[in-house]
Order: sequence, then C-alpha cells, then structure tokens
Amino acid sequence: MRCKIIKQLTIFTIVSFLCCFMAHNHDAYAQPCKAEASPSITVVPSSAPVQYDFSKSTQDLTAQNKNHRSPSTSQPGSQVLGQHLGRITSQIRLVTQIRTNTQTQLSCISIKSIEIMVHLDPKIFISRDHFPGSCKHNVIHQHELMHLQTDQQIILDYTSVIQQNLYRYFAKVPNVIGPVVKAAIPSARSELSSRVDRITAPIFKTMEKDRDARHGRIDTPEEYARIARLCQ
Repeated sequence: MRCKIIKQLTIFTIVSFLCCFMAHNHDAYAQPCKAEASPSITVVPSSAPVQYDFSKSTQDLTAQNKNHRSPSTSQPGSQVLGQHLGRITSQIRLVTQIRTNTQTQLSCISIKSIEIMVHLDPKIFISRDHFPGSCKHNVIHQHELMHLQTDQQIILDYTSVIQQNLYRYFAKVPNVIGPVVKAAIPSARSELSSRVDRITAPIFKTMEKDRDARHGRIDTPEEYARIARLCQ
C-alpha cells in the first residue's frame, strides 16, 4: 500500500468581546456624531509548543484520517504513517468608547481599539510502528515539521494582511455610530463588531485556502518517493 503523511484542515474560532467606558460631555448630539480617530489595531500571532503522540499504530492513524481528511489524502488504499493536526483559532477583542450627552442622553459609539489574536495549537502523530530513533520515524518527523513550519509562517503572513486591511477600512469609513438613545447602544456596538468581522472573515477564508495550497505543495508524489528512498 502507498503511504501517506497528512495534515488537518484549518479550524477557525472567532470570538468577539466588547468592552466600553463612558465619557460625558455637553455637546448637542442633534447632528450626526463627529468621526473619531481610527482605532488602534493590534494583530498578534502565537503558537503553542508542539505536542507529540507516538501511541497510535499505522492502522489507528489511517482510521483517524477519515475524520481529518484533506484533498491530498483522499486516495483509497493509502496508509497514514504520520499526521500533523494544526488547530488555528482567532479571537477578536474590541474596546468601544461611548460618549453620552448628559442633557439629551444621546450617545455616540466608536471603537477605541481592536486586538486580534491568531493562535496555533500543533500536534504531531507518528505511528508507533516506527519507533523513535529509527530511520522511518526520523524522516516522518522531519516531514511533519515542514507542515508545522508552514502553519507558523502562514499565521505570520496573514496577521500583517489583517492589520493592513483594517487600517485601510477605517481610513475610509467613519469610526462612529450615532447619536442613538440608550436602548440602541447594544445594537450600535454589535454593528461595530460586525464591521470588523466583515473585513476579517474573508481574509480568514483566503488564509484557509492558501494554507491548504501550501500544504499540498509539501505532500507530493516526489516527496513520498524521497522519503521511501531514504529508508531503503
């Protein structure tokens, strides 16, 4: 049987947190709120230490692959010797600023800061049928490290893309909603959060497709032939 070494598809979890503080002034909010300065934007990539699992057999990993199938490992009759499962999550935290006119009780809501964390939790499986220190174990390990490094690099590449796109967006779109009554503040904050999601969500989708393509360029027939030659 032909041997395959695979990786997991991207998993994204986007969580938004909204915080606020109140600033009171006596401006008459009868007119639309004045545009606020663009929010500060921070996008932070991070990666946990890689976890290893050498407890599963080749048969176990092949069965596990059915739940984590990628386009490059869909051929029937293949065995999985190693597996890189990289879970990527993103967390978005917004701090909103609410300026309320104490006379009219109308408020202007804007984003003060955006912090986005993109995090990788990597795990590498190597079949217990190839014990540590063996030629096959070592070459499988090196192959899986290529997948790990690919994930780490794509996070670095796309954190700058996210930040640049958000800066461009807020350079064109006013960073404010209002004036609104007190009951409408939650809806205004939700709309501000949605504006950020509308910019970041397509970038994460592009990142996922790019990630699959980069991993596909690793998992080639030539690579598997190279691995096979090393341990003859």
